[in-house]
Amino acid sequence: MNVNFIYTLRHSHREGGDLSFTGAYPAIYSPPRRAATPNSAILTSGLRGAPSFPVWQSKAQNPRQNSLTLFCGLLRYTRYFSGGLFLLTVLLPVCGCYGKAAPPEPLPIRREEPRPAAIVRTGAVPLWTEFSGGRIRPVSSPEEAALKPFEPWPLAEYATDIVQWGEYLVIAVNRHGFCLVKEANNGFLELFYLPETEFTPSYTILKVFTFRNKPAFLLYRNDFFVKSGIPPPESKVFTVNDDISGLEAVEIPAFFGFSGVKGWDIEDLFTGTDGAWYFKAIRKDGDPDKISYMRTGNLYSGGEEIMFAAYMRAARTAAEGRQDGADLPAWLPPLPENFVYSSYLPIGGAGVAAWEERESWNTGAAGLLFLRLDSGSVPPP
Repeated sequence: MNVNFIYTLRHSHREGGDLSFTGAYPAIYSPPRRAATPNSAILTSGLRGAPSFPVWQSKAQNPRQNSLTLFCGLLRYTRYFSGGLFLLTVLLPVCGCYGKAAPPEPLPIRREEPRPAAIVRTGAVPLWTEFSGGRIRPVSSPEEAALKPFEPWPLAEYATDIVQWGEYLVIAVNRHGFCLVKEANNGFLELFYLPETEFTPSYTILKVFTFRNKPAFLLYRNDFFVKSGIPPPESKVFTVNDDISGLEAVEIPAFFGFSGVKGWDIEDLFTGTDGAWYFKAIRKDGDPDKISYMRTGNLYSGGEEIMFAAYMRAARTAAEGRQDGADLPAWLPPLPENFVYSSYLPIGGAGVAAWEERESWNTGAAGLLFLRLDSGSVPPP
């Protein structure tokens, strides 16, 4: 079976550094027959969130401490020289002035390439993964996924959307955050897992869109199925940070005046056929709730309030011609009963599809499928 899910972390390491490592090998996969080197830790494991990742911790070295060590070493050997006292007299002021020297010119900042949290390698046999308990882990098939209880879709773990962003596929995972996939030069897929742990576990991802040329998602509190009692999210929009190592909250100028601190929530967001943005803001700390239907030319400026009829007309026009699952290829591997594919996009010589178990408005197991398009297992288009 030529399927491997290799979890790789690379960190700089110095002699004397401390290594803290957690992880386990699932029974269906075997660890690679090679020893981990100081610069690489490789294991076959599920992909976990940042708090569970293995961490290298290197003790920083102090230049003053280094100079003191050098001085003490030289002092020990001065007894072998007749001029030891003279040497000591010269070294003391030199070492004493070491920490007072002018700082060197700062080196230019070199931004490191983002490091994947996992390497996905698949051939003729597709690789299945599932979302479970705030992490992503490999499974042999959707039928072997964890028997999770069905939950209303706003509360469940599933891929809400897959979008293209340059050389990356961006997957928004409800209750998690973002998962990015990129094809490496060797044909493997690099997976970057970017969870948001403060707001995302308690709210629902409503929309994935582009803001300032980066992917972003909008959170809101869904009150249709469960009355949670928590306030609307204070931070509504999160985007990928500059070095693709995590997520950061951003403020959308179009949403100014609809702060979560004041009880406002954004429950709808879409682009109309006229190129404008439309959104519905609800103030949820009042009785009855106050609703504002807004239209703005772009998200970088404020908008204008419009009538409900105009808003619904724009929404119906934008939804015409869109059909759920219309872009899914027919040759994707068959799924068990009550399982469906929700989205799919190719990336280089591979493809990524989102799957989930559905029962009416509820979602059970869910995850991602990784497969090669040039392995012979996929029919030509």
